[in-house]
Order: sequence, then C-alpha cells, then structure tokens
Amino acid sequence: DVYKRQEITVLYAEAVDMQVVHENALNRCIRLKKLVIPHNKIRRLDQNTFKQNVELEVIVLRNNHLEEIHPKLFNGLTRLQILNLAQNKLLTIPVQALKVLEVLRILDVSENNGLEDLIVEEMMQNKPYLNEIRLIGTNISDVRINEILRFLDEQRNSTQHLKELAKYNDCLLYT
Repeated sequence: DVYKRQEITVLYAEAVDMQVVHENALNRCIRLKKLVIPHNKIRRLDQNTFKQNVELEVIVLRNNHLEEIHPKLFNGLTRLQILNLAQNKLLTIPVQALKVLEVLRILDVSENNGLEDLIVEEMMQNKPYLNEIRLIGTNISDVRINEILRFLDEQRNSTQHLKELAKYNDCLLYT
C-alpha cells in the first residue's frame, strides 16, 4: 500500500463530496505531479498539506468552498506551473502564498466573487513564465486589472515560453 502511494503521479477526485484534505493525507504521494480535486466541499487546507509533494506541477481546486489560503501552503512547490483556484469563496490570497511559485504559468482565480485584490507588484516578482491570469467574476478593481495586464505584457515581451502552454490548458479548463 505504501509503495503504491509513492508511485502515484496523478490524482483525480472530482465531485466525491470531499470536505477535508487532512494535513498528511498526501505525504506518501511523493511523486505526485497533478492534483485535480474539483467540485468538492473543501473549506481550507493546512499549511503542510503539500509539504511532501515537491514534484507537483498542477493543482486544480476549482469549485470547492475554500475561504482562505494559508500563506505557507505552497512553500516548497518549486515546479508548480498551473494553479486553479476558481469558483471558491476566497476574499484574498496572501502575497506570500503565490510569491514562492517561481515557475507559475497560469493562475485562475475566476469567480471568487469576494476576491477584491491581488497585490501585483509583490506577488508577481520573479515570475518569468507567468502569462495567464484569469480574473473573470471577481471584484478586483479596474486599476488592479490594468496593472496585471501591464505585467503580463512585459512578461510576454521578455520571455519565450508559450510553446508548452497548450499541453497544460486541459487541466486549467477542467470542469
């Protein structure tokens, strides 16, 4: 059983009425690359939820009941490229949580109706690969959206990383 868990690279658990991901539930899935758990009822994730999952490249938590993100939740996830937090109940996302995601390509926070702000300057520093931020259905002001667009334009002009984007879109659009 322990050996089998160590070999898991993709975990899909869609609409299984999951309410909690215990802090050490994924500890033995040390080779996990994709975690796709949309359409559940998860309210929060402890700061050490992904501590042992350093190979994660994709996390899809779309359409859960997440109310907050712990500032240290994504610490150690140096390979995370796609983060889908759409359709939750997030009011804010701590700068520290996203600042550590250096190879992040796509961030989807769409339809978090209470989400009012993303601190672009601090959160997005040193993100040469980030080229897509989805904000549909949030309450983020036009000023912030313009800052985000300006940032993405600068990134697009200074890097050449769009070739690989297509292979990750399936996970982002996963519903």
